[in-house]
Amino acid sequence: MTRFRRPPLLDAVLACGLAVLGVAQLWYEAAGLASVVLMIGITLPVALRRIVPLAAVVVSWTVILLEGGLGADVTSQGHAAILALWITVYSVARYGPGAHPRAGLVWAMACVLGSVITTTGFDVPSMLLTTVITVGPWLAGYAVRRSESGRARAEDDAELARAEKERHARDAVDDERTRIAREVHDVLGHTLGLMVLQLGAAEQNLDTDPVRARAAVRSARQSGKAALAEVRYLIGLDGDVIAASAPPTSGLLDIPDLVEQNRRAGVDVTLELDLGATAAGGEPRDSTPSATDLAAYRIVQESLTNALRHGCGPVRVDLRRTPTEVTVAVHSAMQEPAGVGDRAAADVGGAGRRDAAHTGRGIIGMTERARSCGGTLTAGPVSNGFLVEARLPTWTTDER
Repeated sequence: MTRFRRPPLLDAVLACGLAVLGVAQLWYEAAGLASVVLMIGITLPVALRRIVPLAAVVVSWTVILLEGGLGADVTSQGHAAILALWITVYSVARYGPGAHPRAGLVWAMACVLGSVITTTGFDVPSMLLTTVITVGPWLAGYAVRRSESGRARAEDDAELARAEKERHARDAVDDERTRIAREVHDVLGHTLGLMVLQLGAAEQNLDTDPVRARAAVRSARQSGKAALAEVRYLIGLDGDVIAASAPPTSGLLDIPDLVEQNRRAGVDVTLELDLGATAAGGEPRDSTPSATDLAAYRIVQESLTNALRHGCGPVRVDLRRTPTEVTVAVHSAMQEPAGVGDRAAADVGGAGRRDAAHTGRGIIGMTERARSCGGTLTAGPVSNGFLVEARLPTWTTDER
């Protein structure tokens, strides 16, 4: 059951005011009781103009048709009645749902033309005048309705645009956090592993070979300082230093130094590096995009970290660059480490050294790095160890 809604106070006051004015005019003209009743029937439906606008039109304009049957015309009802009729037909065009605006206009036209015909016959000028009087307020209401709808759509579009902008901003923040987390993981994971290995070697040689022990400590200190500088840059801990210096970046040309650091820490690493050469001077190419450059470096770094963490044997790094791609292959042999780094590797890897395939987040991070620059990466156990292979494109952003 539909509950009746109370009309707005303004509409109720407007309807009562029109009724009072209309009835006062009729009494001044000494009209009969029937005219007073009909005046009330025309004016009071104005109170319903926003909650049931079609009903207001039907009631008010039906009264006009009844008055025409009694020999009266619209203009004889006075200003209050005409204003009430205009308000109802305007309101049905502005507030009526669905097909109600068109139905209200048709009903009003039928009633007013029927009233003219029953009063004066087929008087064309009178019919044209009443048509204009009826259609004019309806067109005004329809124009206001379209304007409000356009404004509402514009506001909705603006709200959607703001929401989309905020979503893009959140995505950008999430991507940046993921990038920073990946960088910090790669830097700290590798550096801490090397430091543990170097300090383990220093501890073993502290009494028997102090010179070698001090060299291992110095190497660990240098690795820690470099990692600390890179982490500070990544997370912005030291704004003044960051603003005054270039970002610490690593690439293909830094891989020999990376391999040498691992060798000094006691890791058995073999490097095969082919960066290609220019046609004229024979110098290494430097056209590799920075994203590919850094991705290749981090993949080698993470692979060496995993080899250290899981206690693998000799590691072979094969890196080649062609005009179209960079290929990285890191093979870790499946055997227990021996010698100086034995205890340190156990500290880093623990029980995981017996399962080199269990590399945790490292493989996921390397895969995402390869994808970020348009490449691919595969990693998994092979017959004689564990193999990481990556193919990274060397095209620039403009060529993609």
